[in-house]
Amino acid sequence: MAGIVVRRAPAPPGLTATCARVVELPPGEHEFGGRDEVYVVLRGAGRLVCGGLDVELVAGVVVRVGAEPRSIVAGPGDLRLLAILD
Repeated sequence: MAGIVVRRAPAPPGLTATCARVVELPPGEHEFGGRDEVYVVLRGAGRLVCGGLDVELVAGVVVRVGAEPRSIVAGPGDLRLLAILD
């Protein structure tokens, strides 16, 4: 199939998926959480702040966050994330 790219992670993300959801945030909106999750940015941009971590979220970025309070803020456009929960 042309146009499909598969990339393997160098190591397992350290969780077993029990649930997956798509998070869609309009510009400037916030999402708060506190579970072990892996976020995959599907579209748009934003920021994730969790403890001392401050990550720019752009398409293709994958971030694993432990069970700590966090805030995700959409940038000037919509932000679409795939959230995989443990």
